[in-house]
Amino acid sequence: MRLIDVTDFSLIEVYDAQANPYAILSHTWGDGEVTFQDMANLETAKERNAWSKVEQTCALARSQNIPFAWIDTCCIDKTSSAELTEAINSMFDWYKKAAICYTYLNDLPEHPSGAPSPADGDLEGCRWFSRGWTLQELIASKAIEFYDESWNNRGTKKSLEGQLCRITGIDRDVLSNSEELPAIPVARKMSWAAGRCTTRVEDVAYSLLGIFGVNMALIYGEGSKAFIRLQEAIAQSTNDLSLFAWVADGPDPPPSSVRDYHGILAGSPQDFAGCGNLRWTSDPRRRSRQSFAVTNKGVEFQTLLRIDREAGDYLMPLYCYIPAWEVQVFAPVVMIAIRLVKTPAGFVRHKADRRSVTHEDTPAVGSDNWDPFTRTVCVPKTVHPAELAPTQSRFQYGFRFRIQAPRGVTWKMTTYNPVLPRPDIDPESLCPSYWDPANLTFLTAGYAPFTGLLFVAFSTLPGQAFAVFCGLSRTVGWSYLTTPERHLPWVAIHIPDNREAQPICIPPPDENWIKAVEWVFSRNRQTSYLDSLDQTGRAARNASETGKSIPTKVALPELRVAEPDDLGDLEMTSPTGNMRSEVKVAVETKETRFGECIYDVQVVLDEQISAGEEPGSVPGRHGPPGL
Repeated sequence: MRLIDVTDFSLIEVYDAQANPYAILSHTWGDGEVTFQDMANLETAKERNAWSKVEQTCALARSQNIPFAWIDTCCIDKTSSAELTEAINSMFDWYKKAAICYTYLNDLPEHPSGAPSPADGDLEGCRWFSRGWTLQELIASKAIEFYDESWNNRGTKKSLEGQLCRITGIDRDVLSNSEELPAIPVARKMSWAAGRCTTRVEDVAYSLLGIFGVNMALIYGEGSKAFIRLQEAIAQSTNDLSLFAWVADGPDPPPSSVRDYHGILAGSPQDFAGCGNLRWTSDPRRRSRQSFAVTNKGVEFQTLLRIDREAGDYLMPLYCYIPAWEVQVFAPVVMIAIRLVKTPAGFVRHKADRRSVTHEDTPAVGSDNWDPFTRTVCVPKTVHPAELAPTQSRFQYGFRFRIQAPRGVTWKMTTYNPVLPRPDIDPESLCPSYWDPANLTFLTAGYAPFTGLLFVAFSTLPGQAFAVFCGLSRTVGWSYLTTPERHLPWVAIHIPDNREAQPICIPPPDENWIKAVEWVFSRNRQTSYLDSLDQTGRAARNASETGKSIPTKVALPELRVAEPDDLGDLEMTSPTGNMRSEVKVAVETKETRFGECIYDVQVVLDEQISAGEEPGSVPGRHGPPGL
């Protein structure tokens, strides 16, 4: 660290700032600033327009018996990238250790009386309050004296505290003591930087390093990527989920596609503008219930999810809230949540241009609203415009399921994960990644070897879980060089012959079923999943060895495949073992409003009601609870 000797303006290098008391200058840059190179020749330095800043700073320090001064324009050799990196990473600490900070407001007019007086309404209009670097200088400095254009003292940080809080939005506790910064949510600290600007785009991020207590390498030329790196550094140093509580709020309205899908990280501090009053919830589990880590795939969360089937997406709680009056709802607390949509590759943020809230201060685990199991959810850091197309067309060649049952009959559906069952993991996991519970859809991404397996259980048929098996069969014309590839849907239904079994919880398939599936693959010349099927079989055998109830026999109806010119309904009917009921599966090819080809799979329980028996005699409700 270099300091200016206030007696002769010479530069000295020190290694212990506390042993060498110094005053520090906070200001906005203009034309003719004095540089480090200028200080080698004082005659040259004195010809600069801004020499008066150096002269006045040193004069004030001398008058207060402070031997040294530090000014950013002339105490850093900016031609050295190593020195510049060290200075920017240390700057918050340097302002914090200064004996006093002189803030020069060159656009604050002199008071008409000419005498020193407190700053009035003109203070808010000063450019100093709109610059990025001055935010950390205001927070870090323990003592500040404010000076107008004529270097008249117009007040101190203490005497102007109320005005400073109102102008900047910074908490009073933080203004009086920067040690309080860790007690403030990340999103609220980010809101202080909203509306501030810097000459270099990268400095938007670099000027916030000290406020968040992180360090970064400086890469001028990386542009807005610097702010992404800042958020990554913050994410690695805290588990504060408010980092993700931003709302897309750029200067220009983004196109609808960008508003709909977004990465997990914000584009700028402006996205946090609405978080000035954000608070953590009082739930003591907020720090233990959820965690996240930055990976090469994005940000990976261990989190709870809530399905919103009306919107076709998921709510992920952030354990923070904004007072109800700000979001215009009549509830004491509304917890902030972000929306996610499922893709074949994971999740992306959904509708980032609006704030989503729930009327709970914490997820009610085990209720019908929140899934009771912690999930692994990975969201990319950013979504490039070129990556939007796969997300927008994620239903292309998907299988969308609809369940129809008599009134009063409840039903439940789940997919099978080859690594399950394990007692410590939810058997209704979001794996495999193709399954989207919010839309009851397999997202195939047009991947020809795709195989989907969905179990459906009805309350009136205890002990029987019907497995619907679906997939794509890829075909090409006589010349694969000239004819485009076509995807043909196929569906099979598996009915366990297990009439005497006790009620079981949607079991995995048994080994016989695996053999039947292998036959399906061999018939369709699809062999790339045989290894996975073998793993599934081993998992099922392990389940049997642990005493779990699984079906022992399988009836697999004849497989029917839609022809290219006949994409109408596919329908098959299978007996259930109950002479009064049967299950029908029908497949219809449809087009979504975005032009995607999707296969609607209708699973219908047809029950023959005997005389004298009322329909709906089995209590329950329609629909699948949870995930």
